[in-house]
Amino acid sequence: MARQKWTRKHDLAILYLKVKHGGRLSRVHPDILRLDKVMVCSIDSMLMRKRNFDSLDPSVPGVGLPKASKLTKDIWAEYERDPEQVLAEARRAYMNLCQ
Repeated sequence: MARQKWTRKHDLAILYLKVKHGGRLSRVHPDILRLDKVMVCSIDSMLMRKRNFDSLDPSVPGVGLPKASKLTKDIWAEYERDPEQVLAEARRAYMNLCQ
């Protein structure tokens, strides 16, 4: 299977799940399994991306993976400035991917 490059839509979908489920997101969570059906990357990749977001989130100190991509950092910065708008976009991204 070809390796899929992360896009804004993919990152937003993971951000949506991070905010919606926080620390309860796991390999067997129904929303991750739903997203897994449409993403080329592995569940572990998706959970690592969630942990990249955790590393940027001050409400989750000492947790996460510190080498977040520029895309992930940019989306997190947008989310901090306007959480409602970015979360609405993130929800749409998740829903569109899972249709």
